[in-house]
Amino acid sequence: MILFTFTITWASSEKRYLSSLQYASQKVLLKKQKSSSPLALSTSMISRQLGRPYQVGESWLVLAFIDEREMMRRTAPTRERSGSLSQGGLFEYRVTEIKTGFQPEITLSIHQVNHSQFPTLDPQVNQLFLILDNQLSQKKKFYAMTHQSSFISVPWGGIGVSLSPLNFYPLDLPEMITAQESTQPKEPTMLQEVQLRAKPFLWKVNLNESDGYEQEDFFGRPIDILWEKGKPWPSYIKTPRGISILIESGGNHES
Repeated sequence: MILFTFTITWASSEKRYLSSLQYASQKVLLKKQKSSSPLALSTSMISRQLGRPYQVGESWLVLAFIDEREMMRRTAPTRERSGSLSQGGLFEYRVTEIKTGFQPEITLSIHQVNHSQFPTLDPQVNQLFLILDNQLSQKKKFYAMTHQSSFISVPWGGIGVSLSPLNFYPLDLPEMITAQESTQPKEPTMLQEVQLRAKPFLWKVNLNESDGYEQEDFFGRPIDILWEKGKPWPSYIKTPRGISILIESGGNHES
């Protein structure tokens, strides 16, 4: 009986693993096809959304939350789930370096902003760094810890990494080049709660001026993206882990 149960469990795990590998392979193939298209070669994703290339020094604020219902679903699937959004974190994104040429790169720093209603989530983290290509595909991610001189590299999405609580927040940019553009952008999930939590910033999203994208993560779970034209970052990102929203773009922000 025990052997039979183990065999079923092993077979089920192997099936999920092979399914994930197949899905990842399809995503890689799709990315290669779209990366070599005439549109991709002539127009960068950020120029399409922002209307111009990034500039070194420009910055914006992002408010991010964990979806506690999803976390509870992972840890206690049989319990009554009444959770919603976690304590939010406020983050300043800044363009710190731009490399042009055959393999262009954009380096973004992410710094926690200590706000009266959104205190610092992890004081052990000094900054995060994202390195993107000109199609906004994430190539690398690093943590700069407060008491450590060297950077710590983590995989895209932080799969299997428990370095910091920040790793559970949707701070990465979903893969844009393989995302499917929506014919009609959808109203954000949990809109009322997001607006209530972001009340100090009077956040809102203009669907009429936004492009909607649908994406899936490595495990095939849905991701929704709304990117308002002329903004440097998506106005709204909903991942299986949580929600992030663009609060403010431009200027300097003191912690």
